[in-house]
Amino acid sequence: VVTLRAVERFESVLPTSARLVAPGGRLALLVSQAQIRRAHELALDFAWGGPISVPQSSIRVLLIGKRTSEESR
Repeated sequence: VVTLRAVERFESVLPTSARLVAPGGRLALLVSQAQIRRAHELALDFAWGGPISVPQSSIRVLLIGKRTSEESR
């Protein structure tokens, strides 16, 4: 499992972090709802679950993806 929370330069850090996840491993992101679409675009070899609401937050969600391939795109 690789986790990210409150990351600056999300668009460059996410692909690098995704490459660290082993096939069948998971990537857990604490992000804003606005970042969900971009996470899906930046980590194409992940099967993403639905966003999980974070208690007492109107915009933060937990997004968990499972690595589906052996090679990073």
